[in-house]
Amino acid sequence: MMFGVGLYEGTGLQGSLPVHVFEALHRLFSVTFECFASPLNCYFRQYCSAFPDTDGYFGSRGPCLDFSPLSGSFEANPPFCEELMDAMVSHFEKLLESSPEPLSFIVFIPEWREPPTPALTRMEQSRFKRHQLVLPAFEHEYRSGSQHVCKKTTLALPSGGQLLRSCKS
Repeated sequence: MMFGVGLYEGTGLQGSLPVHVFEALHRLFSVTFECFASPLNCYFRQYCSAFPDTDGYFGSRGPCLDFSPLSGSFEANPPFCEELMDAMVSHFEKLLESSPEPLSFIVFIPEWREPPTPALTRMEQSRFKRHQLVLPAFEHEYRSGSQHVCKKTTLALPSGGQLLRSCKS
């Protein structure tokens, strides 16, 4: 109900990363946890989700903004909502500041530049940033937010502005 009742309605709010990206994150950075997922689109067995009361049975550790790891490497692909992305940056900065152990977050957000989002600006200026890679629009893709109900032929969504920019109504 959160995203609407029609087929594919609201699916642009979040797209999942392609499987080969998750495989590379695991192989190269030992990532085994998603900071934003659901039982219907998770790749790893453990993840954070918006609905811990029901999703907990399927591996959810609760909302990302309530998750406080001390160490490890985590993937974050939040719904593309400016307010949530900004809150995520604040949360991750606090965790990185306070952790005495090795801790990293590999974050995937859109490169919205007109105007730039606060989350993008803050991450680019963060003292914790180690690397930034920008993939041009239409040169990469996401997996559909409705991957549990769509056909394989429509599973991949090309990037390039089709995703919603704000949660505001």
